[in-house]
Amino acid sequence: MMVDENQFFRKASLCLNSSLVMDTALGRLRYYLQNNFPVDVLFMMLFNYEKNHFEILAKSIDESINLEIPESVVVKDGLEYVGHFFDKTDPLSIIGKAEENEISFAWSNAMGNVEMSVLAVMLAIEDERMGCFVAVAMGNDRYSKNHGELFRLLKEPAAMAMSNALRYRELQILQEELKDENKLLIKELGSVEKGTVIGETTGLIHVMDMVNKVAPNQSPVLILGETGVGKEVIANAIYQRSKRNNRPFIKVNCGGIPESLMDSELFGHEKGAFTGAASRKPGRFERANGGTIFLDEVGELSRDAQVKLLRVLQNKEIERVGGSSVINVDIRVISATNRDMEKMVRQGDFREDLWFRLNVLPITIPPLRLRKQDIPALVNHIIERKKREMNLARIPVLTNSQFGELAAYHWPGNVRELENIIERWLIVGDTVGSFIQLINHNFFLTQECLVEPDSEEPDIQGTIIPMNDLIIKHIQMAVKASNGKIGGIGGAAKKLGMHTNTLRSRMLKLGIIRKKQ
Repeated sequence: MMVDENQFFRKASLCLNSSLVMDTALGRLRYYLQNNFPVDVLFMMLFNYEKNHFEILAKSIDESINLEIPESVVVKDGLEYVGHFFDKTDPLSIIGKAEENEISFAWSNAMGNVEMSVLAVMLAIEDERMGCFVAVAMGNDRYSKNHGELFRLLKEPAAMAMSNALRYRELQILQEELKDENKLLIKELGSVEKGTVIGETTGLIHVMDMVNKVAPNQSPVLILGETGVGKEVIANAIYQRSKRNNRPFIKVNCGGIPESLMDSELFGHEKGAFTGAASRKPGRFERANGGTIFLDEVGELSRDAQVKLLRVLQNKEIERVGGSSVINVDIRVISATNRDMEKMVRQGDFREDLWFRLNVLPITIPPLRLRKQDIPALVNHIIERKKREMNLARIPVLTNSQFGELAAYHWPGNVRELENIIERWLIVGDTVGSFIQLINHNFFLTQECLVEPDSEEPDIQGTIIPMNDLIIKHIQMAVKASNGKIGGIGGAAKKLGMHTNTLRSRMLKLGIIRKKQ
């Protein structure tokens, strides 16, 4: 029976372009093609030159056959074999038996050594050899030359359909990444604690006076203070009182980002900028455009990142890794550090010009030992928050004696250490009567680790526990109290006041193995 090629081409092309979901389009096309020649399986195959394998982009299988088709197969030197077919004048291959062709033989083996006939048309998009369009019929020698001539007509519409399918797939990937970015942004925005700052009318009265003065301005703010004093809390307060409080507030822990990923995380990257950059990704500065960015531990920035940050502050522009275009940004920068920045500048570890740019409006937060009047309010605030996080039904009440013990301690770890001690107290509950025991790290050591000194001739060396042993026990206690969880809310890192990556690195260095719960 003679087939009108023009009508065949028109109807087949309409089927191929009938849906953005290529599996659906191939299903319609397979149904139409069966009126002209046998087709049990119809699929588009991509050539993955990096991994030297062939993967299915889309497929349609006749439900009447019981056949499992793998998503991809690896063929040794298969891509060189493909080059041979592209170099042929004729893009069509008619294969009567699977073993006649190395690639079809590999697919046959992957499907259970089935007998099959194949029609294959090589597809190129803008001269790039992308893949092929394949029709399969079960059994040997099922296709004639006339069948092949009809299938050859589909080369151009199939290449166009493959191009559309690849773009659609890339769009779906980008949409998923955008969803993830939005979730991250919502999480970061949601982490901003609103309301009053504990101690704003007592120990932090002078700090909050500065906050209220600098918040309405757009100038950079530098927050100084020891580890654990609450620099992020003050950054939140500045943001909440600023004119940008309805815009993004992006937080960056500069000490928690590996140096190799610093540029990508801060400034973003273009697709293909480096291995693993499958798509374009905006950086933290780009996501903060129009709002505020908080650079915690800014003293940890590499010299290269310092140069780019200076450019942001001076010119209000960034450039993605692997990109050539300049992106203008409108951002207020709040930074924080516990390091002696002036000493770092003198030693050449931090750029002097960047230091002057950041140090426009400095705010120094006093350590907890200089504002002990805030301890009762801080304790009550911490208890209420931990009650929600730990889902506690009952909370023991602090006695006046226990409050006195907390006030007498010098708090080298500041508010963060106070939070850890309170959480420690909530975990052990009424089993501990004195906070001195909780503050004393020996409370958590096993008796085997404690060496009793000789009563007649004290052996000072014997009573000293190696620092690493103390740290190991403390980390193990935090991990156990967190039910084996390291990062996130309620994780050991949060309890210890450490970044998750820092804790994992410390555990690896100390040989601490986390037991699965």
